[in-house]
Amino acid sequence: MKKWKTPLHALVVLLALAPACALTSKSTPVDIRWFSADLVTTTGAHLETRGAPKLSLGRVTSGSFLRNQIVVRTSSHEVTTYNDSRWTEYPETYLRRSLARALFESGRFEQALGGALPTLDVELIAFEEVRRGDPRTGHVELRYRLREGEVVRATGTVDVERPAPSNADMAAVVAAIAQALDEATTRVSKEVGAFYETSETWAPPGSGR
Repeated sequence: MKKWKTPLHALVVLLALAPACALTSKSTPVDIRWFSADLVTTTGAHLETRGAPKLSLGRVTSGSFLRNQIVVRTSSHEVTTYNDSRWTEYPETYLRRSLARALFESGRFEQALGGALPTLDVELIAFEEVRRGDPRTGHVELRYRLREGEVVRATGTVDVERPAPSNADMAAVVAAIAQALDEATTRVSKEVGAFYETSETWAPPGSGR
């Protein structure tokens, strides 16, 4: 019995001490930095939209991976996230606001709510930093669908990268992502506007066609 009693007692003591050791040990806290991808604008003025074609902004979605943690792409098939750098809001929220500026505040379209009107759905595919050495870049990819009821009138993908300055810090990388988002939504607005202008089967109100 003595051969088994001592090791068993030792095991019991170790198990009893383990929680106490975990409680008394100190781990370095993570100092989280929070960033916004909204571009700072110098004016709040909106251009006149009266007479512009009407458009409804529908579903604005993103992949489940795009949440508060900032995503970093290290290769074509590998992404990771920062532990200490996060967005203040989900990326799709920034996307919706940027779309509203590009579509409606620019005067290109008159915003409509509900009804049997053309509706634009946009999905955020990429919202990330890309590392290919120096400089690092901000990357945004959008996929859009223009529909009227159950009929899809146009689809497209917009892919934009903007470089950060050489040896940039995290704030500069975030600015590059924000600039890429602004450019991507502006391009979506222009492509949807071009469809309005050239479509023979779907003429916008007031076009006379």
